[in-house]
Amino acid sequence: MVDVTAMTALVARVDADLLYIVDDPSGSPLPRKITVGNLLQQGWGELILNAGAATQSPVISTWTKLTQFTANGQSKNTTPAHGTDQIVADAGGLWEVRLDASFVAGAAALVELAVYLNGSPTTIFGQANNDGTNIQHVSAGGLVPSVVAAQAFDARVRLDATTTIGLTEARLYARRLSA
Repeated sequence: MVDVTAMTALVARVDADLLYIVDDPSGSPLPRKITVGNLLQQGWGELILNAGAATQSPVISTWTKLTQFTANGQSKNTTPAHGTDQIVADAGGLWEVRLDASFVAGAAALVELAVYLNGSPTTIFGQANNDGTNIQHVSAGGLVPSVVAAQAFDARVRLDATTTIGLTEARLYARRLSA
């Protein structure tokens, strides 16, 4: 038997590293191996609208998809696509999603942000009143359970007055927490 405390410590792991695991220890235990990548099943991705002005004209009281994301951020096991303004989950499970945006509305308005999954609203939303002059910041974040592989997250905006919204910065981030 190997003395685990006498083994050399691993200081840099990669997803292909193997771990010994006992499958079904309280039933019919079987020795198995698993890669670190499969054990953790991590995933994350982000879309970024870099500092600048991206003006959009949402329809009053209608959730309108935020477009004009300018870059894909870091990702693993997701497909962020700023060209289609969405993050596609490559694996299902429980996901944490966050949307941050700085903006100025063309007129006084209540500005609401939300995260949608495959075109349907999630429970993630945030809101801020804007005076039409000063830059406001709004964040929305939370957990989205039961995500299925290949479903896509996107950001939406809704205004209570007919006006434009000028985004100065925005970031949509999704992170898989568990299977």
